[in-house]
Amino acid sequence: MARRGDEFLIPVSAENRASAGVVAGDELDVDIEVDSGPREVSVPTDFAAPLGDNPDAKRFFYGQSSSQQQWFDLERAMFYSGTPTAR
Repeated sequence: MARRGDEFLIPVSAENRASAGVVAGDELDVDIEVDSGPREVSVPTDFAAPLGDNPDAKRFFYGQSSSQQQWFDLERAMFYSGTPTAR
C-alpha cells in the first residue's frame, strides 16, 4: 500500500487487472481481507544443501520473515549465477 497525499493506493498487477477486466487508472471499490496463512519460500536444493552444513547460516536464514527470505530472490539468483560453485 502506498500513500499519495491523503489517499492510500494499492498496486494491482497487469495480470490481475486483465483478469478483473479493468485498466490502469480505473477507480475501484474493493474489500481487503487479512491473509494470515503460513508463508513458505521455495528454497532451491543447491542453496538449501549448504545451509544444512552451516547451522548459523541456516538459523539466520530461516529466522527471517518470508518477505526477508524472498528479498534474496533465490530462484533468480540461482538461475543467473552460472555454476553451482558460484551459487
